[in-house]
Amino acid sequence: MQAKTRRVGGWAVCSLVLAACAGPGGTVVDLRPDAARTGEDGADGPHGVAHATFSVQARVTDVVDYEVAWPANASGGFDDAAGRCEVVAFIHGGLVAADRYRWLVTHFASRGYCVLSAEHDLDLAIFESANTSLALDDALARSEAGRGPLAGALGARAAVMGHSLGGTVAAFRWVADARFEGVAILASWAAQATPVEDQAGRPSLSLIGSQDRGGEATQEAFERYARFAQPRWFGVVDGMNHYDWADDPSDANLLSDGVPTRPRADSRRSASRVLDAWLDAWLRDDVVARAALEAHNFEHVLQAP
Repeated sequence: MQAKTRRVGGWAVCSLVLAACAGPGGTVVDLRPDAARTGEDGADGPHGVAHATFSVQARVTDVVDYEVAWPANASGGFDDAAGRCEVVAFIHGGLVAADRYRWLVTHFASRGYCVLSAEHDLDLAIFESANTSLALDDALARSEAGRGPLAGALGARAAVMGHSLGGTVAAFRWVADARFEGVAILASWAAQATPVEDQAGRPSLSLIGSQDRGGEATQEAFERYARFAQPRWFGVVDGMNHYDWADDPSDANLLSDGVPTRPRADSRRSASRVLDAWLDAWLRDDVVARAALEAHNFEHVLQAP
């Protein structure tokens, strides 16, 4: 498996500093703009979506690659109609490459968010949990300096989100880095040593599928969620399993998971309704979205108090 964090040593350190400041790789267009897409009820938004990979120096002799997806115009540049966009930092699951969440990243960006995904050695974020904060540092610096497609694009507000092992790391990063106003944990829970109970006033969300690993994970997820201070929100997505969150599950993934009872597209749409409302409520101060969360107005998602 290819390592995601590149290491250099000795004479190469000085050249590494210059390389880390270089521009992004080629921009990839993932979705074209379409005003007919409303972005409502879990659907994609009207913006196009493009992404590019950037690099930042880390830990003196490392270079961390990270990707940013943004709301794009027809040519793949930043869509000025999106205004300054809030940041969603997404952390991939253990041994699950970040690009297997392309559907979710594209969905958020089409609704006007900029989505940042740092890479990690061996696709294990737990050993390099700071990569996400380092990537945020660099992305904000590029935006403020007017460099590249993110020139002037990024707003000051951010949330961190992760799936599976990435959710555990996201909770830790949320506690460690106050720039992340909220944390969304997908099919996962915070480690016992992460003091989430001390974060009163900072919003958290925990979502898990009813079929996650045969349903055995839902009770533990709820018990771990109960440690979070308010405001908090917990939901079980009907029919969804652990790997419905990621594309192209392997045979080994499926062998360890429960059998989904709804089509993947339907489960993802149900989950997206909640995620969209949560992000809009806490990063955009959307009173309608916050009211929907308080009323639990989400079909196929069972909420717990």
